Amino acid sequence: HKRDFAAAVKVAGQLARAPGNNPHRLLDVAWAIARREDADAGCLAAARELAARAGGMKLSPDDATYLGRVRVSLALRAADRAAVSEAIRQLTRSPDATPDDLKDVSDYLIGLDGGGLPALDAALALLDRAAALAQDAAARDDVAQPRFKALLAKRDYPAAYAVARQVADADDASASVLNELAWTIASDEKIEPRDLDLAQRMAARAVALTESKYPNALDTYALVMYEKGDVSRAVELERQAVQVADRPDFRVALDRYKAKLAPRH
Repeated sequence: HKRDFAAAVKVAGQLARAPGNNPHRLLDVAWAIARREDADAGCLAAARELAARAGGMKLSPDDATYLGRVRVSLALRAADRAAVSEAIRQLTRSPDATPDDLKDVSDYLIGLDGGGLPALDAALALLDRAAALAQDAAARDDVAQPRFKALLAKRDYPAAYAVARQVADADDASASVLNELAWTIASDEKIEPRDLDLAQRMAARAVALTESKYPNALDTYALVMYEKGDVSRAVELERQAVQVADRPDFRVALDRYKAKLAPRH
């Protein structure tokens, strides 16, 4: 934190060579370095040394995933695509990999500033494997949301909408996931094109599944209808949302819709 990188490298090197068998401690230091955008080449080299030392130890499943996250991050920092691919390969082929672990690493990659397409491609590879490992509807839903988000970030809209349609058509679809995807489509004006018909189908199903008792779904459905130009329906739905949960943001939305609906003189 003092940006005394020369001293940090020296201490990290001592830690990498010190006796002991605690890979998590080594990975904590490597991860702290990897996350710093201002870490210099010497620090990043020290982080790689720490990761290599940890990789030679007996790892728990959680630490194996942690090591993969560190390796992917350091490879991205070095713009080493081959190293990124190898780190992803190790993560996806690990017998200890779980959908939650893979999703956790992918969430980091999707939110990584400056990661660009390499980070998004790595995240999608992890999410594809997570989807293959998912054994129930909840696990599949947990993977669907970040896949949709990553594909939107890549501007691969056909693939993103294919994921959304899979969620919309699933017999055991989750109301919260349907709501989340519908909200993203309706609220993100950067998406081109916005499939508001699909958003409406998902929002309507989320409301039906929750018997109009889930205020966020009603609010989302109202926004979808507003964006589609059916302002009177938007006002009706937003009023229902306010009745279920009288929240300030719902009130603001209702006032906005009502203002649009009011006749102009």
